Order: sequence, then C-alpha cells, then structure tokens
Amino acid sequence: MGGGGEGGEGMEVDNLSRGAVAAMSRQLGAEALRPVLQLLDAPRPLLAVSPPAARRYRLALSDGADLQLGVLAAPLNHLVTAGALRRGTVVRVLEYFSGVIQNQR
Repeated sequence: MGGGGEGGEGMEVDNLSRGAVAAMSRQLGAEALRPVLQLLDAPRPLLAVSPPAARRYRLALSDGADLQLGVLAAPLNHLVTAGALRRGTVVRVLEYFSGVIQNQR
C-alpha cells in the first residue's frame, strides 16, 4: 500500500469494506476506493538492516474476507514508530497504487 491512512479511532471491525481487496486487485494504478481495512499483523520492515529513515514497512491488510499485502508509503513511517499501526488496527486507506510485480498483483 503506497498510500495514506487514517487511524482506527472510532472505526470497528464490523465496518470493514468487504470486497474491497478483490476490487483493488482487479485494478491497476492509483485508485480512490477509500476502503476500511484491518491490519492482520504488526507492520514489518522489508529489510531489517535499512536505516530507520529509509525503512519501508510491509502490511498485511484484510477487508474481513480477503487479504492484501502492501507496502506503507515512507512518509507514513511515523505511524509505525509511534505505535499507531499495530496488529488489529482498523484504517481507512485514502490512497493506494496497485501494480504487477513478478506477474502477480
């Protein structure tokens, strides 16, 4: 996920955007669905040896039915270091980019 997100305050698991992961995976490019998704695991650095300022975090997000793996945009790393993004956090994705990597979305 290369995009922005809002914190999970006031959002609950019952409000997840079911079907959003499937819709996101069918489309290429920047989209404006703004789905509500839940982090299934704590964000993990892609490369553990990278310096904190250059670190990129892998996210596992769910819409309650399907799973989407993504990468947090670097300007949002402060949400990870501040503890705002952790396992179970519910977020609204404001921006994302979907692309093909090694013949997979």
